[in-house]
Formats: sequence, structure tokens, C-alpha cells
Amino acid sequence: MRFVYLASAAALPLLAAPLAARAADYYVAPTGSDSAAGTMAAPFATVGRGQMAASAGDTVFIRGGVYMFSGTSATVGVAFSKSGTTDRRINYFAYPGETPIFDLYNLMPQARVTGFDVTASWIHIRGLEVRGTQQIVVGDSWSVRVRGSNNIIEQLNVHHGEAPGIFIASDGNNLISTAIRTTTTTRWKAAATATASAATRRVATTSSAAAAASTTATTATTSSMPRAHASSRARGRGATATSPTRPRRRATAPASKRAASASTPARSRRRSRATSCASASRSAIARRASTPTTTRAASTS
Repeated sequence: MRFVYLASAAALPLLAAPLAARAADYYVAPTGSDSAAGTMAAPFATVGRGQMAASAGDTVFIRGGVYMFSGTSATVGVAFSKSGTTDRRINYFAYPGETPIFDLYNLMPQARVTGFDVTASWIHIRGLEVRGTQQIVVGDSWSVRVRGSNNIIEQLNVHHGEAPGIFIASDGNNLISTAIRTTTTTRWKAAATATASAATRRVATTSSAAAAASTTATTATTSSMPRAHASSRARGRGATATSPTRPRRRATAPASKRAASASTPARSRRRSRATSCASASRSAIARRASTPTTTRAASTS
């Protein structure tokens, strides 16, 4: 009897080892159904349904494709709330060679939005992409919010959201891989590109209108300037619309002539001019009288 007992005790570790290592695999795909079996051939449709089926040590494989979230009532995309154990985590892995994309662009409640809300502990998330988390109301939204402990989160691509990429709110001992890529912006890529193009066109149109208005104003100002001012602008002598040049003064006589003219009375000057005219008339009469008579007769005939 003792021999049988010893044999049974020796066999227990051999029987327990396969049971401890045993774990189930579940599958999720955009084309699946939550009423399916969760197998490779009949996958679930949501990660939440895979989480319900999984236990500590199990793995939920998420197939590539886009998982869309929309509406105005829900505030969380995926809530990871079931915990594993110290030595048996629950794994949520991208299927090898594929990229699952969780698109929250159209999830727009009048509340804070959370893409992944991780409140569980002892889970492992790897290889997922989160995009388009919206900021609808005042206060932070979160693309990935971690509130559990002892989790591993790696190889995430979090981008084009209006909220912080990965936010560790509480608890601790979480391993966040350095292979994570996060980008925060106002729209995901296609919308951001269209917005940037429209903004570029608006800036170009505004610049052209401003340049045309400036040219019109300059032309009107130049036309209304004095001729001397306009010519100064044409010759590039530094005249501007705000500081026009003074009109040129007429040329004046030298100072010595101005002084001499000022010292002579006006009446004397008029008498001098009359005397000069009388002298010229007498000279003309004298020249005519001295002309030979024959010459005058010939001219008369």
C-alpha cells in the first residue's frame, strides 16, 4: 500500500506540469462575430469579447485591419479590465505580420474619450495601433490610459489624436517599451493633409490680396504727390510717402548783384533805362541821315 502511495506522489508533478503550461489562444478580426467560437477560422469581432473568453495565461491574437469606433454615447474604445496573475499574464498580441488599427476618429461623446483604458494588472499588450482620439470637451482625453500595475505595453503606434498619447495615471511597475511611437495632432493623416493644403491656399490668397492692395495704395499716393516729389521718387533720391521732399527753389542772382540792385533807387533804374532807349533812337536816325542820296533815290525808283 505504501508502494502505491509513493508511486502516485511521484506521478503528480508529471501530471500537473502539462496542466500548468496549458493556455488557450483566441482570435479577433474585423470580419468576425462575437457570437463565434473565437478560433482562427471563426474569430470574435471585438477585443472585449476576446477578453471575456480569456483567462490568466491565455493569448488573444488580434488580426490586422481597421476596428472602427463611433457614436456619441460610449467614451472608451477598449477597456482592459481583466487581470492575469504574477506568473501568467493575459496577452493581447497583434497577429504576426499584421497591424490591427483602432480608429477612434468618429467616437465623439460630450465627455472625455479614452482609446485604451487599462485598469487591469498583469497583462501584456503588443503591436497595436491607435489613432484619432478626439478632444470634445474641456479636460484631457487619452489615447492610452494606464491605471493598473505590473503590465507590459510595447510596440504601440499612437498617432493623430487630440489627446496625450500614453498616460500613466496611477499604480506602478508598468513596463512601457521604448519601441512605442506616439504623435499628437488635431486630425489623423488624411484630414491633416487636406487641412494643411487648404490653409496654404488661404495664406497664398491673402498674400496676393494684400500685395495688390499695397500696390494700389502706392500708385494713388504717387499720383497725388507734387511733380518734384514724384520725380524724386522716380530718380530714387530717398523720398517717401511719409516724408515728401520740398519743391526746388528758383535760381537767384549772386549775393553781390542782389546787394547792388538793392542799393539803387527804383526811380534811378527807370531813368537809366529810358536814357538808353533815347540814345538808341538817335543813333538810328543819324545812320539813316548819313546814307548817300543816290542810294536813297535808287531805292525809291
